[in-house]
Amino acid sequence: MRCNHCGHELNDGEIYCEKCGKAIQIVPDYNVLEDEILPDMLSDKTKMPVRTGKEQKEQANRKKPIRVAAAVILALVLISIASRMGSPESDTEAEEAVLPVEEVAPEVETYDAVPLFSEDGGTFYKDVDLEIIASDGANVYYTLDGTDPSSHNGILYESPITLTGGETTVRAACVNEDGRTGEIIEKVYTIAYEPPAMPTVSPESGTFHEETYVTVTSEEPQTTIYYTWDGTNPTTDSLSYTEPILIPEGNHVLALIVIDSHGMTSDILRCNYVYLP
Repeated sequence: MRCNHCGHELNDGEIYCEKCGKAIQIVPDYNVLEDEILPDMLSDKTKMPVRTGKEQKEQANRKKPIRVAAAVILALVLISIASRMGSPESDTEAEEAVLPVEEVAPEVETYDAVPLFSEDGGTFYKDVDLEIIASDGANVYYTLDGTDPSSHNGILYESPITLTGGETTVRAACVNEDGRTGEIIEKVYTIAYEPPAMPTVSPESGTFHEETYVTVTSEEPQTTIYYTWDGTNPTTDSLSYTEPILIPEGNHVLALIVIDSHGMTSDILRCNYVYLP
């Protein structure tokens, strides 16, 4: 290797020219190390007087190990800086490589069929036979306690649901062939029974001198009429009306009551009949 200033042949490891006394340039013309690192390392050398001949050679031989060590350190520094600098393209690629990949959830097709109720929620005074069908013809599942009506928990609708006295919360949903459940529809039904009306009779009391029969009717369906002839309150243990009743001889009070299938009772109707043959 030759001195880049005077062309003098240099020994291996020398960083200072014995001939011209100048420091050997071992990095490119412009490098941050030349301005910051190398001048500090050679500051003592540049301040020394220039020596020639035998004294410079002896001095160089004495400091040869130091120069070799300095060269090694400088090489390591250069490698470290080069590895840190890198190219912008490679840095960008590295950053992109470690960026987290955003996961996109697959779009799920909605199932929007709804159950259709034959009666809207509300208050009723008699039993309700409720029908439920799916808007798209699918199966319908329901519950009567307000819980989830999906196919795992609900009851498959197959025939009308009879709602009786009290409050019932009906929840229903359509379930298609894929097992997907549509929108849940909830309706509340209150069945508040009213007592039946009193029966009607013909004739309505009076005095009679020949055999007479009393006909009793009720406008309420599925009811039973009970009666007594002594004026006491009739119960389910009393005589039940099945055909016209013959008025007995004497003065009597006919008491009648209507009881429906829910056990609701009408007011008592009393009629006075006198039969004098």
